[in-house]
Amino acid sequence: SSSSSSSSSSSSTPSMQMQWRDIHHNFLIDNYSPQEDVDNDDGSAYYYTHNNFLVYGATGMKTDFGGHDNHHYGNLYAYVQRGLALTEQLEGHENHFYDNTVVLMGQDLGR
Repeated sequence: SSSSSSSSSSSSTPSMQMQWRDIHHNFLIDNYSPQEDVDNDDGSAYYYTHNNFLVYGATGMKTDFGGHDNHHYGNLYAYVQRGLALTEQLEGHENHFYDNTVVLMGQDLGR
């Protein structure tokens, strides 16, 4: 089970590690040239994305170009082309996609 606390941010010792952030209980619509409702790329890290309703994004979870330590769980992805798209991960800094519901589209979105 995930938690949204970070021991590095709660101590008085400075840390270069980002504190975990939560994106939760949202209704997100990607209606113009859809790609992802939450885009975890370009070094995005330490996100718990959970209990959201995300509709019309092309991909439920996409992480590339250094995105790591992102957890997507308990979400409903409606009318997407695929549930997730991942690239190679560093050991100990993997992304996680679990306990989600995905309703797939049969065609390209935004074309």
